[in-house]
Amino acid sequence: METTSTITTVATDATRSLAVRTQTVAHDLVERLQARLADEEGQTAAEYMGILMIIGIIIGALVQFKVGDKIVHGVGGALSDISSDAK
Repeated sequence: METTSTITTVATDATRSLAVRTQTVAHDLVERLQARLADEEGQTAAEYMGILMIIGIIIGALVQFKVGDKIVHGVGGALSDISSDAK
């Protein structure tokens, strides 16, 4: 009977040790993730500025090449063709 008690004790001790190590690793992981997320607050602002800059460049290119006028004339021509075909 003493052997069964020893096997049970060893298994229980191993399980507790594994649980403590798992909890420690999980706690360290959560702390590192929280620290990393706290460091990225400025990065978000920089990403927004980059997106705004790209949008500004696209709008500038559209204005420079007068794409709006080409679209208006293209749509107007298509509407004229449709209305003349309908008559």
